[in-house]
Parts: sequence; C-alpha cells; structure tokens
Amino acid sequence: MKLIFHLVSRLFHPIVVPFYGTVLYLHYSLESIEAHLELLSLVVGVTFLIPLMLFYLLRSKGKVSSSNLPHIAERWIPLLLNTFLLSGLALVINLNPYLELRDWIILLAVQNLFTLVLLRIPFKTSIHLFNSISLLLFLGMLPLGISSALSLLLAIVWVSLICAARLVLKAHRPIELLVGGILAISVHAGYFWWVG
Repeated sequence: MKLIFHLVSRLFHPIVVPFYGTVLYLHYSLESIEAHLELLSLVVGVTFLIPLMLFYLLRSKGKVSSSNLPHIAERWIPLLLNTFLLSGLALVINLNPYLELRDWIILLAVQNLFTLVLLRIPFKTSIHLFNSISLLLFLGMLPLGISSALSLLLAIVWVSLICAARLVLKAHRPIELLVGGILAISVHAGYFWWVG
C-alpha cells in the first residue's frame, strides 16, 4: 500500500503538474502541432528539467535532503527558484496566444510566493496539494466534455489520494494539507474575482 502512495506522490510531484496542465490545455487548443511541440518543450525545460538539475545541484551541496523538502530551511531556495522560473515562463508565454495557460502559470508562481511568505512564520505548506488543486481548477476551465458530477467525483478521488499519500508518507501534517488546499482555492478565487 505504501508503494501506491509513493507512486501517487511521484506522479503528482509539483514539477510535473505544469506539464500535465499544458498537455491538456494544448489538447483542446486549435493551434498547429509545431506550435504545440515548441511550447511543450519550453514548459518541460523550464518547469521540469531546470528544477531537476537545480535539485541535484542543491542536493550535492547539502542544501536539500530529498525531493520532499522535509525541512523548512530546505524549501527557500527551490521555491524561490521555481517562482522565478514560472514567472519567466509566463512572460514568454505572454508572447503567444496561450493566455489561459499563461494566467495559470502566473497563479502557480503566486502560490509559491504565498508559500514563501508562510515559511517566515515558519510554516510548511503542502506544495503537492496546492499544485494539484490548482491543476483541477485550471482543468475546470477547459471544455473536457466530462459531466459535472463525474468531474467532481474525479476531483474528490484525486485530492483524497494526494492527501492520503502525503499523510501516509509522513510528508505533512493535516493542517499543512488544509492550508495548501485553501491557498490554491483562495489564489484562484482572487483571480476569477479580479478578471470576472
């Protein structure tokens, strides 16, 4: 059972969530295949490959102990770098006709900023959960052709699996998961209020 939770935790690791969102967004976009591949390569490079290389560099220097960033002191550099990378990616995407995707990437960067602020308390927020909820809210804007009831059921199962995995693996306390979820919902609600 613990193996399943490790798998869930890896499949929904924060550095792969932008890739999932981009793939699904591009699937429902009407742009050409060439433009898709270019944008997808950019997203994979900026949100996956660069963070992965930086993680191994930080690990070799003794700044982080694992990809879960279990200690508050370990979270500063990766979150700050990820915020800059996401912000830069949003600027590049701004030059393309992918405004919804750009806005979602900005929201991920804003969530990272709030997480950095909470580290000052010090409080460790669940990045897995806020990225996953953020992805679900982003997917809710896309015409996926799934009924509302089925979408809600899938979202509940998804979030429950993430929460269970993070608790079973002792990566977070319940309050850290709750704050991560509230953070994602609040940032997205603020965005919809602002643009709505």
